[in-house]
Amino acid sequence: MKKIKELYKTLLQSHTNPSEIAFGMALGVFVSFTPTLGFHSLIACFLALILNKSKIAALLGAWVVNPITIVPFYYLTYKAGLLVTGAKPAIEINTSNLNHLFHLGKHILIPLWWGSLIIGVPIAIISYLVTLKVYPVLKKKQEQISSKIKSHL
Repeated sequence: MKKIKELYKTLLQSHTNPSEIAFGMALGVFVSFTPTLGFHSLIACFLALILNKSKIAALLGAWVVNPITIVPFYYLTYKAGLLVTGAKPAIEINTSNLNHLFHLGKHILIPLWWGSLIIGVPIAIISYLVTLKVYPVLKKKQEQISSKIKSHL
């Protein structure tokens, strides 16, 4: 949590264009919905780097899906993916056959990917719009606080 606060403060002190911050946030939020568990931060930062958007905002956005939120978010994306693909839920697991596990993985990953697109894209767009509106307000408040502290020194 301390690291998140430090990154947030760094973001507010940056001179990056609000649109680049919002786009970076949207990238991170979108990536956090994909079934690339363990690689969200890396992928979000890489995309922000190649698209020349805020890597810090992308990193913060990638943490939307975290150990606390992962179960409901992945459940939601999986269910959305099942609706789109028409696939049946993969319930039966037979661990004695590796081929069965691979086949089962396909039945889970395909709906997860489709669901992450269906859920992730609109939420990323919303996060872009919200960040674009909220970031300048938060930055201004941070600057006012810093200004007051400096004037008292």
